[in-house]
Amino acid sequence: MVDGPHWKDIDRVLIPINIPHLHWYLADLDLLTWKMSIYDSAEWCGFFKTYAGDGSFKLLGDSILSELDHISYWAHFPNRHKPTKMEFVKAKHVTQQEKVKE
Repeated sequence: MVDGPHWKDIDRVLIPINIPHLHWYLADLDLLTWKMSIYDSAEWCGFFKTYAGDGSFKLLGDSILSELDHISYWAHFPNRHKPTKMEFVKAKHVTQQEKVKE
């Protein structure tokens, strides 16, 4: 096991997300506000709208909350509100890839 910071000392988590054979984007989870900003360099593909609408982001948020339960994350913050869900937002001012014409 690699030594590193303890989860109780972390405020933000960067999560690379892959849509197999299509695209990568970055999620930035703020553990203080429970807001996940999605950085998508190909907004023209419509992935944010698709995954926000089909429940994929909700499943990701639920999975993260479940993992934090598993490692007893909340025991370190007795006065902190445990969220029931995360808020997903599209990050603003993300440099965009050019749409490739085939």
